[in-house]
Parts: sequence; C-alpha cells; structure tokens
Amino acid sequence: MLVPVQHPAREARVTVPPKAEMEFGSLARKRHQLGSIEVLQILGLRLILHPAGSWLVEVESTLPAALEFWEKYKGIRPGDTLIRVEGREVASMDGQALEKLLLAPRSAKGVWRQLVFKRTAVNHLRWLREGPLCSAARWEDTQPEPKVLSGLQRLAEDLRAEEERRMMLEKQTVLAEQLAAKVAMTQEREQQYVRAEAELYAAKNLREEKEKKMEAMVEEMARRTEDLALQKLATEHEVLESEKKAEAEVWRKKQGAGLKEYLEKTSTELAALEAQEDELQSAAKSIQARIEEQRRAIETARLRNAKASEVADQTWQRCKSLELRLEASEAEAARSAREEQALAAAVSAEESSAQALERERSHLQERLKLFKTSALKSSKELDEEQAEEESLRARLAEKQQGQEQRSQAMQHWFQSEEHTLEVAQRQLDFDEKNMSHQIQLLRNQEQRQRQQLRDQESREKTKILQEM
Repeated sequence: MLVPVQHPAREARVTVPPKAEMEFGSLARKRHQLGSIEVLQILGLRLILHPAGSWLVEVESTLPAALEFWEKYKGIRPGDTLIRVEGREVASMDGQALEKLLLAPRSAKGVWRQLVFKRTAVNHLRWLREGPLCSAARWEDTQPEPKVLSGLQRLAEDLRAEEERRMMLEKQTVLAEQLAAKVAMTQEREQQYVRAEAELYAAKNLREEKEKKMEAMVEEMARRTEDLALQKLATEHEVLESEKKAEAEVWRKKQGAGLKEYLEKTSTELAALEAQEDELQSAAKSIQARIEEQRRAIETARLRNAKASEVADQTWQRCKSLELRLEASEAEAARSAREEQALAAAVSAEESSAQALERERSHLQERLKLFKTSALKSSKELDEEQAEEESLRARLAEKQQGQEQRSQAMQHWFQSEEHTLEVAQRQLDFDEKNMSHQIQLLRNQEQRQRQQLRDQESREKTKILQEM
C-alpha cells in the first residue's frame, strides 16, 4: 500500500487550491459567540476557539464538497487543531482577525493558500495507514507522485504514534490525580467548616451560661442589700419605741419633783434623738441610693446581655454563610467526581486503543521476522545456484563470467538489506531510549506538579485559618 510521507510531529500542511477556494466561497460564513467560546464557520470548516487558546476543527459534514475535500482528500477530521495560516500563528488571534486572514483577496492563478493543522494521534495513525480516500483530479491540475514508506518506516511512525498515545495517557493520569487531590482538599475544608461551626456553638452556649450566672448574682446581691436595709430600719424603729416608752414612764414617776430640770434634760435628750433620727434618715437615703445604683448595674448588665445576643446572632449569620459555602463546595466536589468518572472512561478508551496499537506492533514484528526468513531462504537458493555453476563450469566456460557477476550482484543486494535492517534496529534502540527519557521527564514533571499542589493546599489552609 502506498502511503504519502507526513511530518513526524503530526503537522498537516494543507494547501487550498484556487479552484477549491472559489467553490467554498459560496458556502455560509458566520462568526458568533457561545458564552466564552467563539465559533467561526468559513471555507467549509467550523473552527471553535477553545478556552486554552487553540482553534479546534469541525468539518461541516452536511456540505458534500467540504466533506470530500477536507476529510477524504486532506485527512482533516474533527478534533484536529489549526495552528498556522500563511506562516502566522493563530493561537492568539480572535475570530475577526482569523476571518480576515482566511478571506484575504487572491487571484485564481495566484499562489495556493497554505494552512497548517495538527492532527490527533488517532487521526495521524489513520492517515498514515489509509492516506487520501479520493483523487486530486477535481481540485488540482497536477498531483505530484506520492513518496513510498518502507515497512520499517511505517513501523517507526507507528512507534512514534504509540509514544504520543502513552504521553497522553500519562497526562490524563496526572489530571485524574489532580482531581483526586482537589476532592480530598474539598473534604478537608468541609471537616474544617464542621469543626468551626461546633466551636461557635460551644462558645455561644458558654456565653449564655455566663450571662445567666451574672444576672442571678446581681439579683441576689440586690435582694440581700435591700433585706439588710429593711432589717436595720426595723431595729432602729424598735429602739426608738422602747426609748419613748421609757421616757413616758420616767415622766410619770417624776411629775411634780424637779420638773423643770427634768424638762431641760428631756429636751436635750430629744434634741440628741432628733439628731440621731436625722442621721438614720441620711443613712436610709444612702441605702436607697445604693439600691438605685444596684438597679442601674442590673440594667447595664441587661444591655450588655442584649449586645452579646446581637453578637451571637451575627455569629449565627456567619455560620449560615459557612453552611452555604459548604454546600457550594459539595457541589464542586460532585462536579469534580463527574469529571473524574469521565476521565476514567477516556483513560479506559485510550488504554484499549493502546492495546490495539501494541497488537499492530506485534503484527509488524512478525512481518519483519517473515522478511528475515525469506532472506535466509534466498541465501540458500544462492548457494544451490553456485553449486550448479560449479557443475556446469566445465561445459559452459563462456557463461562463467556472467554467472559470477550475477552472484556478486545478489550478495551486494543481501548486504544492503542487512545494512538496512541494522539501521532500523539502531533506530528502534534510539527510539526506546528516547521514550524512556521522555517518561522520566514526565515523572519529574508529575513530581513538580504534586509539589505545586501541596504548596497550593498549604496556602489555602493558611487562608482559611486567617479567615476563621
């Protein structure tokens, strides 16, 4: 089977002839936005600007001409990426600039427009095996003779495609590990939110208990102070009553004898008693003032309790906001789990395709063994011919020189084939070493990414603790 030579890095250099460009000029042209994604329909292609900054290709299969030119003739299929147009990188271009570049005016006899695509690994392998599925007579006037790949070159291309597939599997594995780390980090955040909420509830309960104890102590102190004041007033009243009774008794006994002296003495005692009564009234007023101060202290404590309840309500609102954030993190964890399942399915599909490539490689190795076996058989036949030459040398002396030249040519051909096999073997050894080196580089990159994830996790933990 004849397979055209392609770039080993999966770059497809596609030239659009003026004839095809004129036919595609009548197709629909449209540029629109789908959220953050920009879509451009032009020249029979549907280009989608990926968020990573690359233009993915979708061929408009409803248009037979576009499907025949791009997919069957040029091998550009959905999933491929447009990287250059006329030597200019398009990764940083928006839809308007790319449309202007693709629709630049060009004469019918001008230079062909050149677009460079990057095929996917599966599409590249399919192109190497099948090649174009239609002729170039409709699109181009002259078609150069395609070059031919030998079996060993096809084997080398298959090995390169397999290596790229393995690298893709490694990247998907790293991505799955990153998703698992994100899920673990989300679970840890959830546990931290739960612990913070429990601590807030405990602090609120402890504050309420302290406030209740303070209120009970203030009320008990006020009650005791009031009881003591009342007891003191009752005692003083009893003392005054007893003194009045004693004075009346003395007055009755001393009537008529030293009445004037007794009256003076009594008036003096009454003045002293009035002064003592005034002192008792001032003491009662001071006690009443102390009672008022105690009541004001109780009101102040109640106001403080009201403020503390407001702070507790604010803390409760913060707990509610933390619960909402926790629900959002749970939704994010669920979405991450779904993405992880999708990646696992993609990884399983890639593993199955890798197994198919391994079977293809074993088949090619068996063909190589058969080729070596046929070469050995040819060498045995050459020995038999040399024996026949020796037997016929006596009778056919004039044909001896021709037979010797033929044997030398056959030996030279076998030597060239052996040299080709040795070169292919060295190339395979070099590819294996290169593959091992790239695997080591990927492992180092994976370690660096894990270290970055650990650093990011520590930074997020520090940020959460600072917010708390």
